[in-house]
Amino acid sequence: PYYGQLIVGMDKQFSDEIPIAAVKVTSRVVLMINPKMFNVLPLHLQVGILIHECMHIIHDHISRGIQLKDSHNHQIINIAADRAINEKISLLTKNNKVISDIPDEFILPNGESIKPITKKNFADQFPQKQINDNDTLEYYYSFLKQNYEKMDIPCLDTLDDHS
Repeated sequence: PYYGQLIVGMDKQFSDEIPIAAVKVTSRVVLMINPKMFNVLPLHLQVGILIHECMHIIHDHISRGIQLKDSHNHQIINIAADRAINEKISLLTKNNKVISDIPDEFILPNGESIKPITKKNFADQFPQKQINDNDTLEYYYSFLKQNYEKMDIPCLDTLDDHS
C-alpha cells in the first residue's frame, strides 16, 4: 500500500522517449512510463520497476544526484543510484511467491536481452574488486569514479533516467 500511495500522488506521463520508466521532479514528482515497453513485461517485473522508481524518490536520489552532477558524468550517477536500490526490490508474499523483482537478466518480447544494474551484474564488471552491498548512491558513485574506465557500460542497462 505504501508504494501505491506514492504512485497515486505522482503526475504521470507516457512517452516512448524513455527506456522503460523514469521519475523526475519539477514542481511535482512525475512518473514517466514507456507503454510500449512497460506493458509487455510480466507483472512481477512491472511491480519491481514501479518500486524501483518510488525508491529513487524515497532515497532522494534526484537531488542527491544533482549535488554530484556539477562536475561528473550523469551516466555514472544513474548507475550508482540503480546499484544502491535494485538489490532491495525483491518482495515475497507469505506463500513465497515473488511479487516484485529486478532480475539479473530478462528478455523483451522483441528478443532483446536486458541486463539491469543488479548486485551480480555490477560485481561481474569488477571481478577483482571488493564492493560493499546495501550501500548508498554516494558510495557506488565514488567507487565508479575510481573504476569507471574498467566497466563495460554497454553490458549493463539502466531501466530509467532519474535526472
